[in-house]
Amino acid sequence: GTTRRESLLATLATRETLLVLDNCEHLADAVRLHVAELLAACPTVRVLATSRHRLLLPGERVVPVPGLSLGDDVGDPADAVELFIARALAGGATDAMLADVAMIRAVCRSLDGVALAIELGASRVPSLGLDGLHRSLASGLDLLTLGPGTDNRHRSLRATIDWSYHLLGPTEQVVLRTCAVFAAPFSVDAAASLVETDGGQVLGHLGRLADWSLVTLRPGVTSRYRVLETVRQYAAERSAEAGELAELHLRHAEWCRMELDRLLAADATGESWCRQVDETVDDARAALAWAAGEPRHQNTAVELAARLAEVVFLRGRPSEAQQRYEQAAGLAGTPRRRHDLLVRAARAALLRYVGAEAIGLLHQAAGVAEAAGLDELAALDLANAVTLYERHVGTVALRLTAEHNESLLVRATHLGAGSTHVAAAVAVARSTSGLGVGHSRPFASQVVELARATGDAQLLDAAFDARCIAEMIDVDLPAAHETVQERLRVMSLVPYDVASGMDHTDAHLMGVHLDLAMGRMRSARRHADDLAALPYLREERHVAIARRIEVGALAGHVDDVLRSAEAFEAGWRAAGCPKVNSHAPATYAVAMVHGILGDTVEQQRWREVTRAIMVDPERMRGDHRIWPEMMDALVHLHHGDPDAALRVLTPDPDDPALYRNFNQPIWRQLYAAAWAEASHACGVPDLDDRLARAAHVARHSELGAGIVRRVEALRAGDDAGLVSLAAEFDARDCPYQAARTRLLARLADPVADASGGGPPTDAFRLTDREREVLALVAAGRSNPQIAEVLYISRKTAEHHVSRILAKLGVTTRAEAAATAARAGLGRG
Repeated sequence: GTTRRESLLATLATRETLLVLDNCEHLADAVRLHVAELLAACPTVRVLATSRHRLLLPGERVVPVPGLSLGDDVGDPADAVELFIARALAGGATDAMLADVAMIRAVCRSLDGVALAIELGASRVPSLGLDGLHRSLASGLDLLTLGPGTDNRHRSLRATIDWSYHLLGPTEQVVLRTCAVFAAPFSVDAAASLVETDGGQVLGHLGRLADWSLVTLRPGVTSRYRVLETVRQYAAERSAEAGELAELHLRHAEWCRMELDRLLAADATGESWCRQVDETVDDARAALAWAAGEPRHQNTAVELAARLAEVVFLRGRPSEAQQRYEQAAGLAGTPRRRHDLLVRAARAALLRYVGAEAIGLLHQAAGVAEAAGLDELAALDLANAVTLYERHVGTVALRLTAEHNESLLVRATHLGAGSTHVAAAVAVARSTSGLGVGHSRPFASQVVELARATGDAQLLDAAFDARCIAEMIDVDLPAAHETVQERLRVMSLVPYDVASGMDHTDAHLMGVHLDLAMGRMRSARRHADDLAALPYLREERHVAIARRIEVGALAGHVDDVLRSAEAFEAGWRAAGCPKVNSHAPATYAVAMVHGILGDTVEQQRWREVTRAIMVDPERMRGDHRIWPEMMDALVHLHHGDPDAALRVLTPDPDDPALYRNFNQPIWRQLYAAAWAEASHACGVPDLDDRLARAAHVARHSELGAGIVRRVEALRAGDDAGLVSLAAEFDARDCPYQAARTRLLARLADPVADASGGGPPTDAFRLTDREREVLALVAAGRSNPQIAEVLYISRKTAEHHVSRILAKLGVTTRAEAAATAARAGLGRG
């Protein structure tokens, strides 16, 4: 006399039971009613319900079921990968077909870790191959239509999603189809823009879609929603059936254009801006891909590509910026538009320090302009290509002859006959090169005025650069410094964009190098920091921090150099190991630091990096480059081997050969200082003459002149002068030279022993470096402290102490200290 429901309740009322209800979504109202009644009548029963949305019952605890884990590295546990491999093998795939775990991970990631999608995808590996499956995923759900099993709803993803889709109301279906056009997580406001309704209504619909697990919520400062890739593809099919897909893509493209415009109008310096870019670019790329494939929307594609290029450039991705400008140029409808986009692609390539690509793009642009009768533009491109090569030859992985470049300028003059702009551009090209009038100060000054009259900021910047180089070759460093300051003032008024990016970069670079040449290390570090902070170098870290390494190494900030070196190498390798001569001094400076620390393995490795980074490594040494010799000499001097230092410092610092290249004045001052120090330590007979010549060469350098003065003080036994110089080096942010000065001061005038004779002969058997170490032992310093003071590794310090004990014939540090006291070492 009871109903089945009453019988069930009576049976379960006193039992501790777990009741599992699977796939409740299509009967949600009935399930909700009966589960509520069951739990009220049966307090010891628990219900585990699976559903695409919550039941919304009191006491309900929701446990979202995520996709299978993907892992981060090949060795990490990854459930998705394990499932894929197991199902693929079961379907007939071989181990060889599944060898590429990284590609399997990429496939599983594109399927959002959804188990059914992974099973169905894996079942196609025997017929498509892993690479074929990976390529075909973009083609849609048809790839995953058939799979094992007898339940049709679980034989295809389409059927699985269709099950949930038809349980939605009409408005929710529209919202899902519309939001599925987003390629990345989107905000409520973004969804409202495409749905064309207010955010409040869209929020309610998105909440219900999230309840149905058709979209996922990503909490944050601004909550964002995401449609799974498989659901996106399903929704695209439904939109196509409804005849709305093209309109949705067009609305999405317009939204992307507006977002890119908003980003370009905002301050691009903060992390918040970067985060907004990262939230937008995937959608912009997807909209661009759609528009580029639609003949009726080529103009939309061009505008999207150009805006996307500028945004990713400011984000610090000049490589993608170049790619997008080239893509836009290929779609552009007019020769002028195509020309302008190719020129901007060239500027992006130049900022990546791939000058050969930049020159090639300028020649393409010139060809487009000339074919369209835009002769003045073609002439400017040819002149600018020569200027680019001559100014940035260190970034160009090819060598062009003076005759080749002169022929380009003759052609430019012919095409631009009568144009004052072209005449100025040709003059700038000649002032930057060795084409007869290059490096002439009067001509360079005249060219600055010609460029200024054109109102072309890039041309004026190039003219300033040419004048600065002429002044450096003329060894008028104060004038060159003033030119750089004027250049920086002019560039401060020019906004950061692709067209001006390399000009801003090079202006700061020259600021660093002029300050290095003048030994102004604090100012050099500020310029290096300004260079590293340029927003468009965020992800080109090797370009951003190369000058920081040079300054830090020569000043003595060892820890900073080693940290920066790791970042530099990672960035350089990530960029494809481009050959850039102008980065070679930075990498060799890292080798120098390792040499000073006594780590010969790393020293040699960084020397090999330098050779790999140079276009012409066989010419690394010679009369046109002196930074390798200068840095090697500093290492030899550090380790107490002045003879070796003098052997590598082959040219005299005032040798006319050192004036042939504008880079020489950057390093000549420190080269002269090292030459003077090595000459003194070796006791050369013409020391007076050498010191006078070195002092003249280093006269404009605070650091170089200070080192020469230190040599003079050592020679005169001027302890007070040495103490004063050490304080000056500290004040100039040169901790290495300050520490070296203090050490040399302690060794400058050994005190005779108690017998009235000279220092014991035992001490003189030690090298200069060992005498420095012995002085520190006598002062009570531990091995770690010795390593810190002398900028050497702990292992090297231990090695030195062991050799000292052996040479002195003693067994303890106390006995060695007593010997040092007899030799007058360790004072102060």
